Amino acid sequence: MKQLLLLFFLLPFFAFSQCPPDGTFSSQAEIDAFATEYPDCAVLESSLVISGDDITSLNGLEQIGQVSRLIIQDNPLLLNLDGLNQNLIINSFFGELTIQNNPVLTNINALEFVTDGEDIVEGEVDISDNPMLNDLYGFPLNLDAINQLIIDNNDSLTNLEGLGGISGIQSLFIQNNDSLLNLIGLEEGFHAVNLIINNNLSLQSLDGLIYPTYITQIAIENNQSLTNVSALNAILANYSIDHHISILNNPNLAICDNDWICSFIEYNQFDKWLPGNFHNNASGCENDYEVEYNCGFVTNDDCTIYQYPDVDNNLTLGETITATNQLATTSEQVPSCNEVADRQDVWFIFNSGDSSTVDILLQSGFNLQLWNANSGCGYQTQVSEACGSEQLLDIPVTQDTNYFIQVWSDNNKRPAGWFDLTVQDGLLSNTEYAFNELRIYPNPVNTSLNIKAYKPIDGITIHNLLGQEVMKSLPNSINAKLNLESLNSGIYIVQITIEEQQKTYKIIKE
Repeated sequence: MKQLLLLFFLLPFFAFSQCPPDGTFSSQAEIDAFATEYPDCAVLESSLVISGDDITSLNGLEQIGQVSRLIIQDNPLLLNLDGLNQNLIINSFFGELTIQNNPVLTNINALEFVTDGEDIVEGEVDISDNPMLNDLYGFPLNLDAINQLIIDNNDSLTNLEGLGGISGIQSLFIQNNDSLLNLIGLEEGFHAVNLIINNNLSLQSLDGLIYPTYITQIAIENNQSLTNVSALNAILANYSIDHHISILNNPNLAICDNDWICSFIEYNQFDKWLPGNFHNNASGCENDYEVEYNCGFVTNDDCTIYQYPDVDNNLTLGETITATNQLATTSEQVPSCNEVADRQDVWFIFNSGDSSTVDILLQSGFNLQLWNANSGCGYQTQVSEACGSEQLLDIPVTQDTNYFIQVWSDNNKRPAGWFDLTVQDGLLSNTEYAFNELRIYPNPVNTSLNIKAYKPIDGITIHNLLGQEVMKSLPNSINAKLNLESLNSGIYIVQITIEEQQKTYKIIKE
């Protein structure tokens, strides 16, 4: 009798439960049967997850008006999101909206009136891996503020039109969208703490970046077609002083000296670090020093930019940088081998790490003084017998110690200009090492052949396969650039001389 009574009380729970215990739909049959099996289900305490190989329509889910998360992913046959409740609420402090890996999805129009609950500020919206998605019309108009918005790997998107009017975004990622041409669609006055624009193959400009009210970090990297970042001028100057900006590996981007970038770098030039990070873009925007020079100033004009001894190292042992002392003025610190009163000197810092000796290699005609920097700018001391022209070899240093390098030129002998600078461990300074680390590129070569070494290259001779000398150069520098445009297509032998030692290399001229 007791068992019958227990069954009597449990039957209504199983037969009339308002919602399923799990909000995951993995087949079209489950979606089609939902309204019949759960006619009174309007609020899912769990996530609504739609993921199935045969799902073609969401009709049947319209009665669901509130969920904690909405995840639509891995649906190979789903063309659109029609069938969702037009006033769907995502109500969770960690709310999530994911539209991911739907290979034939062409639009998200059905999301237009989706709203958040009271506390979606920590939520995430991820629209990724939808190769046929043509635009973002239908992006929810009523989301207030979200933690992270990701627009990633949607190969048919050409712009961001339809993105909507989100008032606040912690991080906005726009990346791997191969057809994206610009950022048109970002609403005026949007708020984003971090803006990351990476790996968009066709992106030509940042047009569409209209008067953002607040951004603290900008990363623009690996956009192969990008030629214009002038839209950064739209960032309000009074909200931009704490930024970090990174513009890297955009091979066609030559102009970075727009008003906002120049004002930003100039405002921050006395901070702990160089505020910009420009590298591997086209000439004109290829490195920090080039951008600063084109803006009309040099931030490392004196050592105050490195006034803290624990700064991130400006120079890395073994790496060659290209810098300039054009526009530089005379520092009050007088090098021990100073030859002129009117020095145009600039400053660099490095940490010795595990090295007990270092070599410093400099462009021909420039001078350098090594200073101990551990006490900071204004308190540094000269390193004994570490002042000279073009190079300092086997200089004893204390391990894990910061050092300044002061570089200048004598206008009577060598006008201010661009130079290459390398600091390396003194134990690696034999000729064989210089050849081991020597780089010749590109190969095959069409017009210009670049050669880089860790010790000055004394001579370069190029012969054809008949043994005839067709070109000769005496660079006396760690970098050399040869114009091979006049040579016929074919194979050539390049002979390089460093410290009276020679090695030969084979190149192909296209």
